[in-house]
Amino acid sequence: MAVFASVLHPAPENKNGTIGAGVSSAEISIGNNRIFILNADQDVMIKFGNTGMGAAAATDFRIIANTYAPFDMGQQVGFIRLFNNGSSTANWFIQYLSKV
Repeated sequence: MAVFASVLHPAPENKNGTIGAGVSSAEISIGNNRIFILNADQDVMIKFGNTGMGAAAATDFRIIANTYAPFDMGQQVGFIRLFNNGSSTANWFIQYLSKV
């Protein structure tokens, strides 16, 4: 299904946190069928999964520092984990988006 950027609006909730250098975050609950934008001030790797998923690692998908990465979770997964590939603490921010 195609999603047009022009119909996406900020949802009222968001999440943020920090991750130490070379460390994976705990599971971050996003929810199934949710659209969100991820931003971090360090390079982070993102791993998608469900409850009980393994830690994120340097081999997972890279999000370059200070960029906005949009994702649509779909029906299969509802959680993410982030790995800080930088040499200092990473501050991350998630803004949920809505199709309505």
